[in-house]
Amino acid sequence: MISHRILAVLMLLVLSVAPPAAGAPISSTAPTSTGYVSPTTGTPLLPTVTRPYAPPSRRMGIGHRGVDLLATPDSLVFAAGDGTVTFVGPVALIPTISVTHRDGIKTTYQPVQPLVVLHQSVKAGQPIGTVDSELTTHMGLHWGALTGKKRYMNPLHLLVTPQIRLVAQSRLRSRKGL
Repeated sequence: MISHRILAVLMLLVLSVAPPAAGAPISSTAPTSTGYVSPTTGTPLLPTVTRPYAPPSRRMGIGHRGVDLLATPDSLVFAAGDGTVTFVGPVALIPTISVTHRDGIKTTYQPVQPLVVLHQSVKAGQPIGTVDSELTTHMGLHWGALTGKKRYMNPLHLLVTPQIRLVAQSRLRSRKGL
């Protein structure tokens, strides 16, 4: 059984590295320190999430390897960061765009009708397509991020730099219920 002290430390660590709530402002004028922006606004503001990231428990297991963002049909989709368009075409009949960024992360956008072509360089916040209103099972934009071959990450973490805070053990004891 996990002691209350260990559980409290784990909770503080998880809460301190999680991104802010969807829609919470990070900055209204400049890109975040990560250099990435929201694909639905082209700004560093966190987008409205309609379906969260839910990684599978096994490599090929069932899960949601990205986030679904609130976006209306025909609205612009923006490149999340500087990079090169490395895929434009259908994936399981869904129009898809992938951008590989300078740091090696690849972001994917579905269902998106392209405004870009293969091998085109793009800048963070540049329009790359429009949300397709057909051939989708949900309204909005699916945004994914890969850090390696079949290695996914929560793309919302691209928008914020996690802040890890160490808390003195004496402060943990002084909190209620610990």
